[in-house]
This record gives sequence, structure tokens and C-alpha cells, in this order.
Amino acid sequence: MTQKTQTGFSAEVVKHSSYKGREIITMALEYPRIILAQINTSRQLAKNTASSRAQTTKSLLEQDIFIPEKVGVNKPGMEATEYLTGKELKRFQKLWVGVYNKVAKDVQKIQDELNVHKQTTNRLLEVFSFTKSVLTGTKESWEHLLALRLEHSTQPEYQLLAQLIDTAISESIPQELKVGQWHLPFVDSVEAGEGMINVKTSVSMCAQTSYRKADDSQEKTDKIYNMLNLVSGSEAPPHISPTQHQCLCADPELHKQQPEFWSEMGGFSNPGFVQYSKILENTVLKKKEEK
Repeated sequence: MTQKTQTGFSAEVVKHSSYKGREIITMALEYPRIILAQINTSRQLAKNTASSRAQTTKSLLEQDIFIPEKVGVNKPGMEATEYLTGKELKRFQKLWVGVYNKVAKDVQKIQDELNVHKQTTNRLLEVFSFTKSVLTGTKESWEHLLALRLEHSTQPEYQLLAQLIDTAISESIPQELKVGQWHLPFVDSVEAGEGMINVKTSVSMCAQTSYRKADDSQEKTDKIYNMLNLVSGSEAPPHISPTQHQCLCADPELHKQQPEFWSEMGGFSNPGFVQYSKILENTVLKKKEEK
């Protein structure tokens, strides 16, 4: 269920659940950061993406850089139709690496001379960086994305990523859930667990997308979950996005009886699954607002 290239792209199905023919799929993707804006246009997918300011500038400078492999010849319009090959492509790639080396040198100089924070200096490295995201959506939402991004006019890097996504999903077999069970990315269970520990661990793991090495221990789970300000006693505003990937399998009749628990966004509106974020919104977070 994992598809990779030798150049830093990957697509992995980390959780695939179904209930009466309705499917929820969570994927972990790695890709050049230059296509993040296009990925973020897919509104029907819940997303968490690594923040460049969560890493030290030193660690970014030590990572492999993105070097384009399909480089179009200039022409009017958004889409290239001819591409560099052979010596011309190698010449471009050499020049690209040269530009990166100059930028990297200047970034280091800025830090050494002015002690500028990584939240600024790391932005200069983003065009050369890979990033990783966790995305969750219904099968229909993923099919919509693929219909758009497998098309020939797509940015080449996004088209390659879409091909990996398509293959990974086609090879994945969903786990059938029962009412009351959960779709929990990065957790090998369909039960909420005592004190919702499995749900909270999944939330923590999705929130740790920015970390180079994720930690699913209870100590780390408690720490991250509390940092997200999701408990009723917290005064700070909550960070909701990591709670949009966990989904409770629910009786479709609940959709009629308690419509406030069903997401109004895109593919998650189908009866059968309730996002954890909606449960929090209508329980714990509502209590926080009422105080």
C-alpha cells in the first residue's frame, strides 16, 4: 500500500475503512513543497502538513533537495508541451543546484550574522524542500482529486504524486467497521480505548506530521493532545485540524436525529461516519465557549 520513487515522492495508505459501501481513506504523502498550494485546494480532504518552521534551519540544510526532473520549454500559457532532455536537462539541474547552494549559503549567513529565527530563514529554502502531509477523505473525494490531477495539464510533480496515490489506493483493501468502531490513522485498533486513548493517540500522531520521528507513546500522546488545547479547562484557542482524520462509524439514522454532529464540508457529509472534530465541537468545545 506504499508507493515510492527514487526522487523523494511517496504515497502510503495508512488507514482504509468502510461501512456499508462508504469508504474513508487516510494517506501519508511526501512531495516537493512547491505543489502544496495545489494540494490545499482539495477542500474535501482533511489535511495536516509539516511546517517548515517546526524544523531547525540546520536540519533543513541537511536534507535531500528537490530537483525537477520534468522541465518544460518556455511558451505562453500555464502548461508546457515540450520538455528538456539529455544534456539540456542535466545543464538545467546543475544550474538549479547552483541556485540552491547560493541560497543555502546566504541563509546560513543571515543566521550567523543576525541570529534570525527559523520561521523566517526556512521560508527561503521551501522551493527546494520536500514536505509531508496526512490527508483523509472519502473514496469519492480521492477519486475527484485523481480525476483532476492525473490529467495531462497538471503540474508534472503533482501528476506524478497522483499516479502514486492512484496505485496505492487501488491496491488497498478497506477494513469493514461496525457502528461504534473508529477509523483511526496510525493506530492498530478500531476501538476508542479507555479514556479515548486510541483516538487521542491518532490525533497526536496526525499532529506530529511536522516531527521527523513520530512517537505514539502515551506520554507523548498526552503532551501533544494537551498542547492542542482540546480539553475543556484550556483557555487557549483549540487546534482542530488533527482531529478531522478520526471518524466514528455511526448509525445513519443519527444524521436525521442529530444533524449537528455531521460535518458540513465536502465528502464527510455522507451518513455513516462522524469526524471526531464534530464530536468535540458539539461537546467539549461547546462547553468552553459557554464559560
